[in-house]
Amino acid sequence: MLQDILQELDKEIKSWLSEAGVGDSVVVIERSSSPEFGEFSTNVAMRYAKELKSSPVDLAEKLVIFLQGQKIECLEKAEFVKPGFVNIYLTPEAKIQHLNDIIKRGPEFGKNTSHQGEKWVIEHTSPNPNKAMHLGHLLNNLVGMSIVRMLKASGAEVASDAIYNNRGIAIAKVMYGYLANMKKSADTPTDIKYWVEHSDEWFTPEEKDLKPDAFVTKCYVLGEKDTKDNKESEQTLRQMVVDWEAGDESVMKLWKYVLQIAYTGIDATLARLDSHWDKVWYEHEHYEKGKKYVEQGTCAVRP
Repeated sequence: MLQDILQELDKEIKSWLSEAGVGDSVVVIERSSSPEFGEFSTNVAMRYAKELKSSPVDLAEKLVIFLQGQKIECLEKAEFVKPGFVNIYLTPEAKIQHLNDIIKRGPEFGKNTSHQGEKWVIEHTSPNPNKAMHLGHLLNNLVGMSIVRMLKASGAEVASDAIYNNRGIAIAKVMYGYLANMKKSADTPTDIKYWVEHSDEWFTPEEKDLKPDAFVTKCYVLGEKDTKDNKESEQTLRQMVVDWEAGDESVMKLWKYVLQIAYTGIDATLARLDSHWDKVWYEHEHYEKGKKYVEQGTCAVRP
């Protein structure tokens, strides 16, 4: 139906241009940049103003009067704006019919071959696993997956991926916040080695009646609070990072534990969005490889 509307508008505008004195006219009708400018707009008044010896705005006004006088069924109104655009607004019924046409066509709607044979990698969203995804991540995910799906619908081979920044001080704050604040008893020591042997003395997200990502967020916020103005806690936090760098088994075990909770929460959010990644890259893997490259480069430097 939408194509029929555009064809009718194209025919009427060309007819008007012909009456005005333009021979073989070219009419471009584009989607408007913003809903406030209607569904479509055309710049024919600016394109042919010089040829018709008229100002673009005056010509646009005359085109609007013409279109509104044609009683085009799906046209709600037309407006002209400086420097000479004509904005076209469709009726609510036309928009509803267009949506029904899309629903009727289902997955086949919009398919084309404009990117046939191309290969794309789209990296999007990449939330930090130290807290729940927020509205900013939602925006990134919707934009990212829209690009992925449009490219696939256009014939491209597409891989979507994400990067998890899963190491460093931010993750250590989650670890410390969990260790210090999720204990079932105040008598339990805030000690990683003790946790390794007695992890059942700490609450799980289920026991706290919290979703996994909300649980991780709480740990991070409390860890940030605990270490902000407490030198002893801050030193413990920084030592965690140092021990992680050294591959300490206890620290690595806690690190993997809290991250798995974070990943579970992120996966649940992705499932709700019907979103996915084909590949996830983990910072700790790149970090180790990056260190090796830096060391190689340093060794290659001559005095």
